[in-house]
Amino acid sequence: QQSQNQQPDATSANANSAAGVAAVDDKYQPLVSDLESKLGDDPTNLATLLGLGNDYMQWGYEVSTTATTDQDKQHSQDLLAKAQDYYNQYLALNDSDVVRVRIALCKLYGGDTSGAQADLEALTQSHPDFGLAWANLGLVYERQGDTSKATDAYNKAEAADPNDDYGAKSFAEQRLKAINAQNGAQGTNGGTGGTTSVPGGSGKGLMGTLMSGSGTNV
Repeated sequence: QQSQNQQPDATSANANSAAGVAAVDDKYQPLVSDLESKLGDDPTNLATLLGLGNDYMQWGYEVSTTATTDQDKQHSQDLLAKAQDYYNQYLALNDSDVVRVRIALCKLYGGDTSGAQADLEALTQSHPDFGLAWANLGLVYERQGDTSKATDAYNKAEAADPNDDYGAKSFAEQRLKAINAQNGAQGTNGGTGGTTSVPGGSGKGLMGTLMSGSGTNV
C-alpha cells in the first residue's frame, strides 16, 4: 500500500520535470536555430559562434536545474557538449581565456567537476591575475564543500579584479558573505568544523564579459 501511495508522487514529479524541460527547450530552440542558420552562411563568424556557445550553455544549465529523469539529464549534457563544441570552434579562430572559463563552466554544469577544476586551476596558474578564473574556481571548491580553498580563491578573485571589470570582485564578495554567514551559523549552533556545503555554491558560475581587441563586446 505504501508503494502505491508513493507512485503518483513519482509520476507527478516526472511529469513536472518533462513539462519544465519542454518549456526550456521551447525557449532556446528558436534562438539556436536562427544562429545556426546564420553560421551556415558565415561559418567563421566569431559573434555567431560565441552566441551559439552561450545559448547552448544557458540551455543546458537550465535543463540541468529542472531535470529529474536520466533522459533529461542526458539531454542537458548533450546541450552542454554542443556549447563546448562551438566554444572550441571559436578558440580555433580567436584565442580567449574567457571562453576557456566558459568551457570549464560547461563541464561543471554537466557534472564533470574534476575537469572544470583542472581547467580553472591551469588558467589561474598561467594567468594568476585573471579574476574570472579565480571566481569560478572558488565556486568549484564550494561545490566540493571545501570552503577554505573557496575562500582563498575568492580573495584572489577580488584582488585580481579590483575594478570589477569581469564581475569577479562582486561575485566573490557575494560568495564570501555566504560562506562567512554559514560559518557564523555553525559556530552559534556549536558546529564541529570541517568542510561544508554553502547554499548558493551549487548555483550558476560567472561568465564574465568577452571583449574584442578594440575593447568592445564581441
